Amino acid sequence: MTTTANRWSNTKKAGVVFLAIFLIFQLIPIDWLTNLFGKNILQIEGFQKIKMTGSGDTTFDYVALLLIFIIGTISFITTYFLEIKQSIAENIYAYTEVYMRYFLGIMLIAYGLAKLTESGQFPEPGFGRLNQTYGESSPMGLVWAFMGSSRAYTIFAGFFEIIPGLLLLFRKTKLIGALMAITVMLNIVLLNFCYDIPVKLFSSLLLIIAIIIAYPNIKIIACFLMGDVTAKLKKSKEIILPKKWMKISSRVLQIILILAMPIANIIETYMYPLGEESDLSGLYTNMSESSSNSIKWDKLIIDEKFEYASIETGEKKEGFNLKVESDNLITLTSYKDSTNILKLKYLTLRKNIVNIKSGNLSGDFSKKTKSDYLLLNRGFHWINEQAFNR
Repeated sequence: MTTTANRWSNTKKAGVVFLAIFLIFQLIPIDWLTNLFGKNILQIEGFQKIKMTGSGDTTFDYVALLLIFIIGTISFITTYFLEIKQSIAENIYAYTEVYMRYFLGIMLIAYGLAKLTESGQFPEPGFGRLNQTYGESSPMGLVWAFMGSSRAYTIFAGFFEIIPGLLLLFRKTKLIGALMAITVMLNIVLLNFCYDIPVKLFSSLLLIIAIIIAYPNIKIIACFLMGDVTAKLKKSKEIILPKKWMKISSRVLQIILILAMPIANIIETYMYPLGEESDLSGLYTNMSESSSNSIKWDKLIIDEKFEYASIETGEKKEGFNLKVESDNLITLTSYKDSTNILKLKYLTLRKNIVNIKSGNLSGDFSKKTKSDYLLLNRGFHWINEQAFNR
């Protein structure tokens, strides 16, 4: 029975419905409705979803967010005037909280696992990145180089996403998981905003979810930290499943969700392994004097690990898929034009000097490997008599 002290206002009940609707639509694909809304209601010229750009902050994403907010607001107003029973609102919040815990937990685990593999979210800087100056790199590129240059720190960051993610999946540890998630996500959100990383919307959503999960006990935690030893945490409403098969099914589903991300990560690593790296990988800079039969490239980058190559000539840069045919022959296939195929033969003349031939053209190139870059070869030092800041 609901006492007067525990009675929810219409605003609180409507707010719970708004929250449930808003979060549910984060998973429901409404691209067709967003297209309709953007083109016909907002009348945005050329409005469409741009796929595979690496950005989660496109115009389409902002319009989708506005649309979901409008749908949620309509639900809020409707619920407010319908004055639904508090028991219904409490049940909606209980299920919504479970949804939030698993949504946030799984996302944290996924991003954490992506940091543990060499080819994951922050790979070691490639030759293209290493050859850039700070002034030429983007703020986002600077973060990727900073994180990727230290495997130990990247793995550390990954574990501190996985730990709160796992804690959120269990009701008894959800609060500590939410508090840890707030700390982790606040740092990520600040990085995204301060370094113009286009995951601002999604990372902010994850931070807000973590705050909402912890919110009912924030005041109580503050009282405890200020010396009130009598402060007790609030117990959220427990979802009681009436049938035995429902309890078993929910436990099995929980186990599947916990194991799904690690298994998927292992499968992806197994199916898409990094390439074997030999002495071929490096940054090659043209040393030859210009002549009718000399290669006109300024720089050639070969990265066997990611089966990638690029050619720079002046301001022009083109990427290629790399295939090693034999000890001294490689094939480059342009990403832009698959008919543009180059066969390169190379011969080591002396240390770090290589002759490269492409058809009737040839040139001598100086070679730099990753061990030649201070960012990757500095290593760790317990003792530093002076700061090594370059």
